[in-house]
Amino acid sequence: MQRLLIVGAGGHGRSVAEAVLAAGMYEVVGFLDDAAAGPAQVGSYPVLGTRLRQLNA
Repeated sequence: MQRLLIVGAGGHGRSVAEAVLAAGMYEVVGFLDDAAAGPAQVGSYPVLGTRLRQLNA
């Protein structure tokens, strides 16, 4: 199963998570969201950061 990091933790990001989980093709790892102010969760998934460049850290 492929791992998936979703960009955007708002309504559209949540819809993406629901759709891919229902399809059973991906493992949702978490979310990135520029609006996150500190540690946050979307359901049981963490918001892992606010910028894509953090993935290279």
